[in-house]
Amino acid sequence: MAGRRRRESTVPPNPAVIAAKKILEEKRDAFMANIGPLVEHYEANLRRLSENALVEEARIAKGRQEANSTCLNRSSMIVTEGLVRAVADAVGAEADVSTCAIKASDEGQSEELAPHYVVELYFDSNKAIVEEIQYLRKAAMDLAVDLDNVTDWLALSMPNLNEENSVVSEILGGVLEQVASFVETVRAIVAFPKKYHESRTAVEKELLKLPESKALQMQLELQDAETWDEVQKSWKVLIRVCLITHSVLKKNLPALEEAGSEVSTAAASVYY
Repeated sequence: MAGRRRRESTVPPNPAVIAAKKILEEKRDAFMANIGPLVEHYEANLRRLSENALVEEARIAKGRQEANSTCLNRSSMIVTEGLVRAVADAVGAEADVSTCAIKASDEGQSEELAPHYVVELYFDSNKAIVEEIQYLRKAAMDLAVDLDNVTDWLALSMPNLNEENSVVSEILGGVLEQVASFVETVRAIVAFPKKYHESRTAVEKELLKLPESKALQMQLELQDAETWDEVQKSWKVLIRVCLITHSVLKKNLPALEEAGSEVSTAAASVYY
């Protein structure tokens, strides 16, 4: 039984690991010291978000009442005669096409073009919400880097498993698991803007096919309204992650620091 017990490593510390751990400790301490201003910054963004959301809700309501609202982006889709005839043939209908004269802006003369239709589409402006999710993404990316540094430091601090430092290993493992789960949560927020644009693009493509669909136009409005809520929740998640990470590290750091000094050789010899 004794022969199966794992022997404590006598390999000398790896200088590269020791240097990396020192750098990570400095970044960890900087993150811990900056928690207060960081959370205040997130809360300021949350307040600004709430104000902007109210403004956007009022703008959308007004735009719904005024058909020619200047707050709407107008785009046009040109449907050629060939496409009209192809669709008509596909559904077994008779194509109704007509010529259209468009005035050339440079010469000031009218030019006869091939028969076509112009369908005007109204896509509600989402500039404000795009700016907000970009702010959110930048903050989440920065926080993810800080949390990565903390998890790397915890990993490099992990001692060899034996009876003497089993408690330390258990504490380190628990803290590491907690912070690592936060990293995944924050990285999901980083990916949120991409998901938003993909979802909105899908609805806009459907509107190109059915430009008169009121249901699709309403879907765009509802999608943005839900996005404002999701962005607000995401800012609150960042605040929660910062506060809990700070609490977990502060409560366990003294024991980890003391244990780290005793098992520094073993810890450094594990990661090459």
